[in-house]
Amino acid sequence: MNGGQIPLPPAQQPPSQPPVQQPPQPGSPQPPVQAVMYSASGGAGMNEMDLLDEVKAFFRRVFASDFRTEQATRIERSRLARRGVVDPLAQNFVAWRSSILYVSAVCLLFYGIWNLATFTMTETEVRENVANKVEAALKSQFPNANEAQIKHAVDQQVDSTIRMFGSGNLGVVDNFKIISLISVLIGAAGVIASAVIWPMAKASRIMALVSWLIMFVTPLILSMFPVIGMMDMGHLKEQEAEELKKLLGFVFAVEMLSMTGPRVLALLPGVTRASLTLKTFLPESPTPGWAAAAVSPRWGLFLFVIIGTVNQLQGSYKLLIGFLFLFLAAMIPLITARRLIKPCTLQETTMAVTWPRRIAAVFNIVGVILIVWSVFEFPDVHAGKVIAFLVGTLGNVFLMSVVASDIVLAMMRMSFKQEQEFLESEYCKDLDAKLSGIGRDLSRKGAAAPAGQPAPVVIPAQLLRTADVLHAIEVVPATLVGSPQQAAQQPAPPGQGPGQARK
Repeated sequence: MNGGQIPLPPAQQPPSQPPVQQPPQPGSPQPPVQAVMYSASGGAGMNEMDLLDEVKAFFRRVFASDFRTEQATRIERSRLARRGVVDPLAQNFVAWRSSILYVSAVCLLFYGIWNLATFTMTETEVRENVANKVEAALKSQFPNANEAQIKHAVDQQVDSTIRMFGSGNLGVVDNFKIISLISVLIGAAGVIASAVIWPMAKASRIMALVSWLIMFVTPLILSMFPVIGMMDMGHLKEQEAEELKKLLGFVFAVEMLSMTGPRVLALLPGVTRASLTLKTFLPESPTPGWAAAAVSPRWGLFLFVIIGTVNQLQGSYKLLIGFLFLFLAAMIPLITARRLIKPCTLQETTMAVTWPRRIAAVFNIVGVILIVWSVFEFPDVHAGKVIAFLVGTLGNVFLMSVVASDIVLAMMRMSFKQEQEFLESEYCKDLDAKLSGIGRDLSRKGAAAPAGQPAPVVIPAQLLRTADVLHAIEVVPATLVGSPQQAAQQPAPPGQGPGQARK
C-alpha cells in the first residue's frame, strides 16, 4: 500500500490508457505497407493496386466489352453505392458505360476541335481551288510568262468565278456548315458531361441520348432543306443558272456527306456492338441476339451498295477488297444467329459471342486498313481530314453502343414484364390454341388422291340442306360430294324421310 493505491497485476493496464502493442516476434511476417493515395472524389482510400485496377478495367472495357470478365472496381462500387446503385450487375453495367463514354468524348472532342480549327468559308475555298487550277494551267500553256502576268490573270479569273457563284449563294452553304459544326461541338460537350456524371446513372443516360440526337438529327434536318432553291440566280442567264445550280448542288451534297458520314456509318455497327455486349451481360435473354441478327443484314446490304458504287467510280481493287472485308464482318452475327438467340450460361457465351466478335474485329481492321490505304492514293487527299473522319466515326460508334445498350436494356426489361403478364393471362391460351392449329395444319401432309382421279371434295352439311345445292348436286359428279357413305351420314332435311334425303 503506497500512497493509498492498490497495485495492479502485471498483466493489466489502467482503463484510461490504450492497449500496449506487443513487439513482433523475431521471424514473424511483417504487415504489408501500402502507399495511400487520395482519390479524385476526395479522401484517402485509393492505393496503388486500386489505381492499377482502374487502368486495366478501363482498357479492357473499351476493347473487349465482355461481362464474363468485366467487374466494377472497389472505388467504382463505393461511388455508385453513394448514388443509390447497389446491385452488383447494375454497378458493372454503369462502370462499363463510363469507360466507353470517356473514349467517345475524347474522340468527338478531337473531331469537333479539328473541324473548328480547319473551318474555312466556302468563298475562300473556291478562291483557293480556282487560283491553283488556273495558275497551273497558265504555267503549262505559257511557260515564258512572268509571275506578275500570271497573278493578274489568276485574280481576274477568280473574281469572275466568285461573281458567277454569287457571294450570297456561297454564304447559304456556309450557314449550313456552321450549324452542323455547332451541333458537333454541343454533342461533344454533352458526351463529356455524360461521362463526368457517370455515377448518376439516369442523368448520364439522358445526357448521352440527347447528345447523340443533336449530332445525328441536325445534319439530317439540314439535308431536307432545298438549298438550291434558297439561292439567287437572277444575275445569270437561264442556261448558266441551271449549270450553276447543278454545280452548287454537288458541292453541298459533298459537304452534307462529310457531315453526316461519321454519324450514319456508326449507327448500325454501334447497335450490333451494343447487342453483343448485352448478350454477355444477360446471356439468359434471347433479345440481344435477335437485335444483332436483325441489324447485321441491313448493315451488310448498305455496305454492298457502297461496294457496287465504289467499284464503278474508282475501280480500285484495294478499296473493293476492303469493303468486302467489312461486309463479311457485318454478316458474322447473322451467320451465328442460331447461337446468339439461344439462352445460355455466362461460360457458353465464349462460343456464341467472344470468338465471332474476335473474327469480326480482324475483318474490320483489315478492311479499314485497305480502305485508308486506297484513299491516300487519290489525288488531293488531305491526311488530316481522313484521320479526323475516322476518329469521328470511332467516337460515334462508341457513343451509339452506349445509347443502344441503354435502349435495348430498357426494352428487355419491359418485354420481360409484358411476357410474364401475358403467360398468366387468357390471351396466352388462345394464342397457343391458334398457333397449334395453324402449325398442325400447315406442317402435316394431306392424303394423296389416287392416280388419275381428282381429290374428293366434301361439301358441308349446312350447304347440303338448301334446295339450291340439292338441285346442283344432281348434275355434279359424285366425286365432288365425296363417297356414298359420307353423303349418307349427312342429316336429312326437314319433311323428308331417310330414303329421300339425297339422290
